[in-house]
Amino acid sequence: MRYLTLLLLTLIPIFSFGQFQDDFSDNDFSNNPTWLGDTDNFTVTSNELQLNDEDASQSTSQLYTNVLMADSTNWEFYARLEFSPSTSNFAKVYIQSDNSDLTGDLNGYFVKIGGISGSDDTVELYRQSGLTETLLISGEPGGVGGSTAEIRVRVTRDNAGNWELFADFSNGTNLVSQGTAMDNTFPTGEYLGVSCRYTSTRKDLFFFDDFVVDPIFMDTAAPELVNATAISSMEIDIQFSEPVDVTSIVPNNFQIDGGLNIVSAELDMDNPALVHLVLDDNLVNGQDYEITINGVQDLNGNTLSNGVSTVRYFETELAGEFELLINEFYPDKSPQIGLPDGEFIELYNPTSNTFDLQDYSIADNNLSFVNLPSFILLPDQYVILCNSEFASLYSVFGEVATVDLPALNDGGDDIVLISNEDGTTIHSLSYTKNWITDVSKQEGGWSYELKNPNSPCLGAENWDASNNLAGGTPGIANSILSTETDSNSPSLISAIPVENNQLAITFSENIDADIVVFDIDNNLEIDAINAQGNTIFIALTTDLQEGISYTITATNVADCIGNTADPLTAMFQLPEAADVEDIIINEILFDPVSGGADFVELYNRSTKTINLRGLEMGNTQNGQTSVISNDFVLTPGDYVVYTENVSAILENHTVVNPSALVEQDIPSFNNDLGNVTLSNSGTIIDAYDYSEDQHLSFIDDVEGVSLERINPDAESNNPNNWQSAAALANFATPTAQNSQFFQGINDLSTVFSLPYTTFSPDGDAFNDFLLLNYATDQPNYTCNIKIFDSEGRFIKDLVRSASLGSEGSFKWDGEKEDGSRARIGIYILWIELFDTNGNVQRFKEVCVLAQQL
Repeated sequence: MRYLTLLLLTLIPIFSFGQFQDDFSDNDFSNNPTWLGDTDNFTVTSNELQLNDEDASQSTSQLYTNVLMADSTNWEFYARLEFSPSTSNFAKVYIQSDNSDLTGDLNGYFVKIGGISGSDDTVELYRQSGLTETLLISGEPGGVGGSTAEIRVRVTRDNAGNWELFADFSNGTNLVSQGTAMDNTFPTGEYLGVSCRYTSTRKDLFFFDDFVVDPIFMDTAAPELVNATAISSMEIDIQFSEPVDVTSIVPNNFQIDGGLNIVSAELDMDNPALVHLVLDDNLVNGQDYEITINGVQDLNGNTLSNGVSTVRYFETELAGEFELLINEFYPDKSPQIGLPDGEFIELYNPTSNTFDLQDYSIADNNLSFVNLPSFILLPDQYVILCNSEFASLYSVFGEVATVDLPALNDGGDDIVLISNEDGTTIHSLSYTKNWITDVSKQEGGWSYELKNPNSPCLGAENWDASNNLAGGTPGIANSILSTETDSNSPSLISAIPVENNQLAITFSENIDADIVVFDIDNNLEIDAINAQGNTIFIALTTDLQEGISYTITATNVADCIGNTADPLTAMFQLPEAADVEDIIINEILFDPVSGGADFVELYNRSTKTINLRGLEMGNTQNGQTSVISNDFVLTPGDYVVYTENVSAILENHTVVNPSALVEQDIPSFNNDLGNVTLSNSGTIIDAYDYSEDQHLSFIDDVEGVSLERINPDAESNNPNNWQSAAALANFATPTAQNSQFFQGINDLSTVFSLPYTTFSPDGDAFNDFLLLNYATDQPNYTCNIKIFDSEGRFIKDLVRSASLGSEGSFKWDGEKEDGSRARIGIYILWIELFDTNGNVQRFKEVCVLAQQL
């Protein structure tokens, strides 16, 4: 349980001018003035500040002191490095910084002594913005390039931002100008300090002295009360705007109402602007308290009198699974529709509890978790997580908490929210562009929104692109929000062996893995269970055996909101390796409609169960090859379709089995001709050379029309074994039996046979072409086939000097020799068959070209 209070009080500072000076003549840097930082690594020797890292446990050490600077200021100091500086051993004197941590993000200016490779080391003036360093003035090359670098430095700046750097490289008083610059980026600052970069042999060879800053701001304003944070139900931290005097930090200077008393007050040892208070009783959740502060002084003796603010106390809980939701996210900012040009992730609290974000971390698929900042998220409240540079832009939409967000990939990524307490996953998702059903919005500029927070177990079906004209709804309710309660029971989609002793069990949605019970026949025992989203991985105590069918039964199945299911079962087999023509290319769409996508359908014509992961799909025409990267177990007689855009296939075609659609990189296919080759470690499993000429001649526009394999048992690369998908099947049949499927059997009593004698090339998926099968008694036959009408007039040369295999087929789609369509009527196929000895056999077959009435 966590606690937090919020407090904000604004005071107006008042300043006058003075001078800062420290020559360490008192042999002490801890008082008058006080230097803080890596104090264990510095000492004062012979009235000089000296680096003295006895353990050499660091490569950088720093000291800083609080100095408020005017916009017109002079700085002077002395430095001695008793070695020749290098890129590994150099000093920075920060003459102005807004941050006491001189190694982190800050805004200010520093003088660099050394740090240049070779003998050109000199003195340089830099501006630092965050972590970016910009050179303003570079001094005389080699000025500190000797065996000892000794220098006295003066830097001046006027009200207009004109800078000048002076140096005497012999510690004299003859300071010579090294250059000028104009820069007015940061007119004021709060800290002066030194930062030493060193190796172990230089750990005690840095010396500094004679610091002067003139003029400086003299603080005449009392310290400001910035905020208060409840560390526990009886502890409150008070943050002031500046360091405060420890002698003024006593319980009597702090008052809190509600009948509570302050029993102790202590100044933080590392942060002199932070005070820890301990109460005599517990704060009440949700109650407002008034804090009054009197008598607290800053280091200049300015006293805060009657500082008053209202403090609201919250008691927070730790969220369980789905009690804190990833509600919206924005990975692809281009083209920009209306949202800022920065990624965000929105969290939503759907419960009646209050959460503190600092108890949680977030990550992408690299699983490098980033701790979230402290932010109280009330019931039914949203918060926008974004990088600090976009905070002001997103604050106009709603509450913002800044964090170094993991970069989200445009095409797809993981987002995981976990509890810091025990690593429990609170909410996670693995998105792809196909979660957006509007193909035009997949190009970017639109956020992904959760449809129904009451159905957090669901995956892609519970997400879509925002409908808001701004491109998203950060900080407010989603534009596609639905509050209908999920009443659907989970179903078991598949059971796939991913290793000899491991199964992947996939459900239709996330289920409660802690209560489900699995049982596997054939005496298989379960060793361990690991849930990842809607997939549960089961480790077995023994290996699966090839050729054995197993059945897994899941009982006590319930989704995350309590919808239960009857016992669910699935069969599986240990996959075997694919051999030649076990898996065949069954359908290809290479010329999709606008907004559509190519696809390749594979069919398992073997008796094996085969995992397709690792097979290669290539196009020998352009040399492109893609490796199937995910597990997909294809059982005998089943289909799978690979495409780069599942949403486009669903939108443009009738899909019987969406679970057999797999998004995967595939080779690009030209619209006129190309190749599909399926291989396994160099062994070709199947290959097909396609051409747009293989489409039915009566189809004027083949855009969006697939080519289907006619007979899965016939030769793959025979053009006569491929045909345009039927119009009644919407010109494609991804994941289903082909509309032009025909697995005819030859009449082996004769060489040539017609499985059906009447055909009608009208795209209705019924006898759209005439099929002529053959079966020979010996190899090396050659044949000619001519087509005549019933009056004996020549219609078409169907085949000229074709070499025959042992069996196969030819097809006629009703096209005449000149490319026009033949009329309905009776036609004769005149066939000549030649053997190698010159013997000729002649055959005649009669067919009817019909038309639906």
